[in-house]
Amino acid sequence: MTLGPLVVKVSYATPSAKDGAHAEYIATRPGTDLSVTPDSLARMVSRDVSDDATYTRYIAERPGVVADGEAHGLFDEQGVPDLSSVTSELAGLTQAPLYRVIVSVNRIDAEELGLDSKAQWERHVRSSVGALSAATGIPRENVRWVAAHHDPAAGHPHVHIMVWDKTDSLAYKRVGPSHGGSDGHIPAPRLKALRGAFTREIYGAVREGVYEAKGRARSEIRTFGTTSLSLAVEERRRIGSGIAVPMVSGLTRDLEALSRTLPGRGRVAYKYVSPETKAAADRIVDKLMSSGPIAERANAYTDAAVELKRHHTADPDELASARASAGADLRERLAPEVLQAAVSIQLLRTAEGIIRTAPLVVRNHLLEGTSEATRVFYARALMTARIDENTAASVMVKACRGDEPLEATATRIAAVFAEDQPLRPSEWAAWRNENMLPELSAGLQQSAATLHLLEQVSRHLSSRSSPAVQEIARIDWGRLGRATRPKGRTDGGRGMTLDPRDGLSS
Repeated sequence: MTLGPLVVKVSYATPSAKDGAHAEYIATRPGTDLSVTPDSLARMVSRDVSDDATYTRYIAERPGVVADGEAHGLFDEQGVPDLSSVTSELAGLTQAPLYRVIVSVNRIDAEELGLDSKAQWERHVRSSVGALSAATGIPRENVRWVAAHHDPAAGHPHVHIMVWDKTDSLAYKRVGPSHGGSDGHIPAPRLKALRGAFTREIYGAVREGVYEAKGRARSEIRTFGTTSLSLAVEERRRIGSGIAVPMVSGLTRDLEALSRTLPGRGRVAYKYVSPETKAAADRIVDKLMSSGPIAERANAYTDAAVELKRHHTADPDELASARASAGADLRERLAPEVLQAAVSIQLLRTAEGIIRTAPLVVRNHLLEGTSEATRVFYARALMTARIDENTAASVMVKACRGDEPLEATATRIAAVFAEDQPLRPSEWAAWRNENMLPELSAGLQQSAATLHLLEQVSRHLSSRSSPAVQEIARIDWGRLGRATRPKGRTDGGRGMTLDPRDGLSS
């Protein structure tokens, strides 16, 4: 059900103010009270509605008022008030401002909402007295109000509400500073809150259905998005495990590239990542949003947002802004999921690097003579790579060249695995660079340049018949790069790294 805006107009005046011009105002202002005919306008002018008591009689007795068999059409908190008593009470006000509120819906919306009876309008008005109190600043216990429902043959069904402080106190001082020298001014935020309260009250059932559709679309978008990202991470894991993948998906490639922009430490939140990372994440989010299943539900989500906004305004610019904001909201919800998928791939690549450099660590006995802290660190690295305890202990013994009792190695491994504190990618990268180890992680596609680089590294390390070189030769690096020889090495530069600025192979 598509509804137009709910019109809520509020005016106020001090009891001594002359408001004869108010007749023409409510009759001619666009969108306020279109049911006032020229004949009704003439009746208002001729009857002189310049005081509040006369205005009360006008809204109670004017043509089109719904009286349901009563002598007049007024209703209030208790039911049907005595018209003479109400007019006398208003005539006795000396300082409290009188607020006039008009709530209107178009004829088609009124029929769809069932707003075809006085009883319905009474129920909505009585449920909104708290909002009137909040807007006017009149304490709830002091609020006095009367209202009348008008259902003209031509025009919009609407209700007139008159609100004042029955103690005749200066309620405007509790609302805000005077506006233009007039007492009783209601600040714009409170007016907006009042309109929102009436909209939720009168359009409540319809809005509930729109919110439900909006929430369902958002939930399905998240499900489709996270599923797609999970499949990409799983594809990347299969590649790292050496399982042949006929064709690597574009999403997997994009996530791999995004993962290489992450710092590898600290919290990965979209708000705090680098501009480069944000740009890469945004590109992935845009691709996800344009995919069939998500695009369809994204349209449903933004349509729902526009429908909710249309209950408040018909301004095309504001409706367009609501659609844009809804789209931005979806992107903000998907961006963290994309970043977490990239983090998962970064962790996969770290684990691959630990496993694939283990032969070099063993061959070069990099742990021989090192401190306990270094050995604990490398034990954590093996645990991070999900290597089982027995294999990890074997690697540690060989890397230390047996310079400690086997019991000490086993005890260390058991303690580290029990604590289960994986290394951050940045920690491993720093240790790898410090020990001049190459970044041996799985790539997404081999190329001639990659194989050539691997061959050069293998030749540099030792003879081609050695087990270590044979182990390295089985590694699919999958990164184009320049082998860089660190300065200041005295051992001929054994152990080479890839320039981190290099991208994935194509």
